Amino acid sequence: MKPNLRTKRRNLPVSWWMTCQFLSVSLVLFFSGLLWFSLTGCQVLKILSTSQKWSENYVLTSGTTSNDPAMIDGNLETIGETKYIESTSKQTVRGFMVPSEGIVMLPKPKSIKKIIIHSQNLQSFDLFILESNGNWKHTKEVKNIIQRPYNLILNVPIYTAGLKIRVNKTSDDDALRRQNVRKIQGVSMFSGHTKALAKINEIEAYGFVESVVQ
Repeated sequence: MKPNLRTKRRNLPVSWWMTCQFLSVSLVLFFSGLLWFSLTGCQVLKILSTSQKWSENYVLTSGTTSNDPAMIDGNLETIGETKYIESTSKQTVRGFMVPSEGIVMLPKPKSIKKIIIHSQNLQSFDLFILESNGNWKHTKEVKNIIQRPYNLILNVPIYTAGLKIRVNKTSDDDALRRQNVRKIQGVSMFSGHTKALAKINEIEAYGFVESVVQ
């Protein structure tokens, strides 16, 4: 007597039977998903097809200020200069060695991802951002600038209304030091600053604007 179909199914290995069941469920899910996508595919593509582009230059927003307006006037032909930090010991060695800063204040906070600095003599600086409590927070140190203009792409966007560039080194430092430092009987005599001002044509700041590809 030949075994019927039900008997054969009971005699099949368990692993093979579970495989068949899994494949059946997978096929049902696949075709269900295919049907859903065919009905809603256009809307899904519109959502997924988003691209990011740079915003307008935030620095050119009306109401932006700087400690030298020439650095934010939108004109690359004009040259602004950073300003020395005020020191209580102006006529001492410490006072002559203070760094200079370039400050940009936006009318309201923005999420900033990219900063461009147009300068021919800036070589190294520290970037500070203004926090909501009014304090300046050190954000990044930049060394050995070669690229002109210098493009700083931040790893994470910073939300702030203030940017401060504290100059650590310029290509004019050595010449200024030779001019203002003299050695007399082995003693260095200071007659002026030893760190040159950074000459900055323009500072730019950008964020991301999301746009949907039609």
